[in-house]
Amino acid sequence: MQEDHLLSIDDSALVIRHEDGKVKVKRVHRLTGAGALGGASFGLLMGLLFLVPVAGLAVGAAIGAIGGHFLDIGLEDDYIKNVREIALNMTARAI
Repeated sequence: MQEDHLLSIDDSALVIRHEDGKVKVKRVHRLTGAGALGGASFGLLMGLLFLVPVAGLAVGAAIGAIGGHFLDIGLEDDYIKNVREIALNMTARAI
C-alpha cells in the first residue's frame, strides 16, 4: 500500500512481549543518519566558505548526527507508554 501511495508511514514502534512477561518497545525510525547527512552537507558548504572543507564536513556530520539522534518527532512518548502498558496485560499474538 505504501508503494502505491495509498498509505504513508511517518513513524512506527515495535512492541515485543517476551515469554517471561517483560515488554520491550523499539522505535523503528531513527533520524541519526539523516541528521548526519544534512549536517555534513551544511558543514561542507561552510567549510568551503572558510577554506576548510574536510573539517566542516566532519564537524557538520557530527553535529547533525547528534541533533538527529535526540530529535523527538513522530509518535508521542505518552502514546508509546500507553501501548506498552496495554501489552503488559495482553496475551494475544499477531501472526
